[in-house]
Amino acid sequence: MARTLLRTLLAGVALAAGLAAAGGEALAQAPPPAASPAPSPAKAQRPLLAEKHKVAGKKCAACHVESPPADDVGTAKCLECHGTREKLAAKTEKADPNPHQSHQGDLDCNACHHVHKASENNCEKCHAWVIRTP
Repeated sequence: MARTLLRTLLAGVALAAGLAAAGGEALAQAPPPAASPAPSPAKAQRPLLAEKHKVAGKKCAACHVESPPADDVGTAKCLECHGTREKLAAKTEKADPNPHQSHQGDLDCNACHHVHKASENNCEKCHAWVIRTP
């Protein structure tokens, strides 16, 4: 064990001496470490929809008619403020693919959009699309 430690120490000293003799050029030529990739726009942390609704002046009772509030508000309640499914598809028509024109038909809004926890891209369960989901 002492020999292994001594060999490792000597190898380190030899490496340092070689680098010093080369004027540090070996270090200067080494590529910089790769930076960590930034989170994708679809995955970046966003404010919860509850906060967005609050900022827009919506009270809890605007969506939750029962007390205590239910876990999920139905799609019909969402569409009362956000418009018809056709209007939602028109708002996201530039997205490719358009998440509001699903081949799965009329999904419940809660399939992707969550108010009190982070929303999710339901399409990612099968597809590799990057879709920003508020």
